[in-house]
Amino acid sequence: MSRVCILICALACLLAAPAGASPGPFTYRAVVSKFGVLNRHGGGAVSAEMASRGQYVVGFASDIDACTIVATLGRATTDGGQVEKPGFISAAPVAVNSNFVSVYTSDMRGRPRDYAFHVLVACP
Repeated sequence: MSRVCILICALACLLAAPAGASPGPFTYRAVVSKFGVLNRHGGGAVSAEMASRGQYVVGFASDIDACTIVATLGRATTDGGQVEKPGFISAAPVAVNSNFVSVYTSDMRGRPRDYAFHVLVACP
């Protein structure tokens, strides 16, 4: 009888949670090739594409509006590959209440250039 009560209480707690309730802190991560291909990713990165030269859009499973976004240039393969020339990267949400991050990569002169990169999204 006590197992049934515990199960019913657990189910009631799940059903009573507000629809927009946060699941708690979580982290999404993605490794994207210079061609816009989502290579390695963990829990929540769902898509990546190249919008134009040096411009990418990475999609995640939920709204990332309140999250911290960190991006860095880096190899997209686990076997190393050719070392890229130095460059710059910036990343920001596409819009308010969005599941997407815009990533811009450029060479040392600020000209758009295609680079592989890593994105980390840490949410409260």
